[in-house]
Amino acid sequence: MTSTAPQSVAHVLSSSADQLLALEGVTGAGEGLCSTAAGNDTPCIKVYCRSADDRLADDVRAILAAVPFELVESGPVSAQE
Repeated sequence: MTSTAPQSVAHVLSSSADQLLALEGVTGAGEGLCSTAAGNDTPCIKVYCRSADDRLADDVRAILAAVPFELVESGPVSAQE
């Protein structure tokens, strides 16, 4: 019997992190909670980026499929010495 249950956020993140980080402008990704239209918090993937736009949202959506996500504008990220 095969399961049709959706994959967990953690599983999807671990299997797609390299693809997300390869997208231009993405600086990080992690598990988080996103607010729904009903005002509830639901597990999601937070994708940190220099600047959020429709193109990036479409690219992330293509990678994550039906898993909820939120683009979080973090601005430029650089290593500190």
